[in-house]
Amino acid sequence: MIPKKKFEFLKIRSTTSIIGDTLSFIQENFKSLFSALFYICGPSFLVTIIGSALFFKNYFAIIFSTINDLNYSNAGPDVNELLMLIPYGLLMLLGVYFSMSFVITVTFCYIKLYKDKKDLTTSSVWRSTKNYILKIIGGNVLVLIVFIIGYFICLIPLFILAGSDNYISGIFLVVILSIAFIIFAFYLNVKISFYQHFIVAEDKGIIESLKASYQFTKGIFWKSFIVILLLSLITSVISNIFQMPGMLLIYVNLILGMTNGEEHSLLSSLGNVLTGIGMTMSTLAYCIVYIGISLTYYSVMEERYGIKNSEEIDSIGKED
Repeated sequence: MIPKKKFEFLKIRSTTSIIGDTLSFIQENFKSLFSALFYICGPSFLVTIIGSALFFKNYFAIIFSTINDLNYSNAGPDVNELLMLIPYGLLMLLGVYFSMSFVITVTFCYIKLYKDKKDLTTSSVWRSTKNYILKIIGGNVLVLIVFIIGYFICLIPLFILAGSDNYISGIFLVVILSIAFIIFAFYLNVKISFYQHFIVAEDKGIIESLKASYQFTKGIFWKSFIVILLLSLITSVISNIFQMPGMLLIYVNLILGMTNGEEHSLLSSLGNVLTGIGMTMSTLAYCIVYIGISLTYYSVMEERYGIKNSEEIDSIGKED
């Protein structure tokens, strides 16, 4: 199904126009876009919900157990109980990670099919998604590794100076390096914010897309940052709305549990599941940011190269 009203991508837009048109695009294509997102991202969403429910169930079980132990002057939480949280936490994080990767890929594939006036069914979006999902996941892993390495570099002075008289100086150096790393991470995040779009829109490889994004953002760094910031704020508000019911039930259960000395099983289970659903809906809401990134890309491409005008000139005389 091709929407009746075609959205114009190749158009020079201001920052405010990008924000407004992002929301307009979502409104005009809400049903077909989110149908594709729900169906394709469904398995990873399910993993997130299960992982989240198991993690918070065991986490709060430990809290209530600790409260009871303290009431009887026993020690705090058992180390083995805390270690049991690790697999559930990893399952939850993997669910979120793969959900975000699929949301990014599906969103950009949907836009690519839309712009190319292709059939916009869930199956067609899925076929396109299969072509790029591994690249998106691989790129995300590479970027994550770079940031993890950068974080550990900041901690090197602590390991070198541990146990020495200069340990305080090491802490000061770690603070300085951490501030420098935060600035670097902020800069790099904006510079490579288009690489996933290049993977899908221009069918580039991971390294090639990272380089292309870095070059592409020359002259539009602050515009890109403002677009991402504003759309992230909108996404955060939506995310908080979805997560509020689950978190509210969890805290009510926690308060009642601290009062009665035991958790309410129904509130606990419902709160844990709703928290997982809230996390998946929050991840889903990030399609707003990536639609904005896509509109920024096409706006800059039109401003720099006049692609639409060139296409219109080329089409003169070709129509009957």
